[in-house]
Amino acid sequence: MSGARELTPLSKAQLGQAVGVVFFVELQLEVPVYSCTAAVSIEADGKTWIGVETMRVGVVSEQSGEIQQLQLTLPAVPNEQLGLALATPTQGKPLLLYLGLLHPGNQQLLQPPLLLWTGRIDTKPVTYGPDTAAVNLTAEHRAIGYARPKPLRYTDADQRRLYPGDACLEYLVKQSQAQDVWPSAEYFRK
Repeated sequence: MSGARELTPLSKAQLGQAVGVVFFVELQLEVPVYSCTAAVSIEADGKTWIGVETMRVGVVSEQSGEIQQLQLTLPAVPNEQLGLALATPTQGKPLLLYLGLLHPGNQQLLQPPLLLWTGRIDTKPVTYGPDTAAVNLTAEHRAIGYARPKPLRYTDADQRRLYPGDACLEYLVKQSQAQDVWPSAEYFRK
C-alpha cells in the first residue's frame, strides 16, 4: 500500500493554510453507495459522492499489533427510507474510507481522495427517534480476515472432500519429504 497515502506537491503547499477535510465512504453493495461528509455532492474519481454533512466517521488509528473497528453513523434517516436501509444485505460487504483535502479558497479537491481504511461491514444497529432514525455501521478492518483460521488446508483429505476421486495430492507428503541424491560431477564427465 506504499504510495497510497502520499500527498501531491500542491497539497503539501496548501497544508500551511486552513484546508478543509472531507471523508469519502464507499459501500460496495449490490448497487454501490458513494457518500461524503461535505454539505454538497462532489465529483471525484469519476464518481458522484453524495454529500451527507451529518455523517459521522469514528476515529481511524493505526497502531502496531492492534486492529480497530470503524464506526460510521448516518443520522436523520427518514423512517420512510429506513425499511430500504434495513432490507439491503450489508454484512461482509466491503467498505472503503478515503480522505479528501479541499482548497481553502474555492473548496475544490486538491487531489484525488486518499485511501485511508478498508474493511468489511459487520453490523448495522439502528437507533430510533420520533421522525428519523440513525443507522450505525460497524466495520472490521481487512486485517482481521488474515488472523482468522482458514477452513481448508492444502492436503489430500481436503482435496478429496472438495473433489471426490481427485488424487492429485495423494503423494504430496511423501514427495515433500523425499531426499534426492544427485550423481557427482564425475558421473557426467564419462
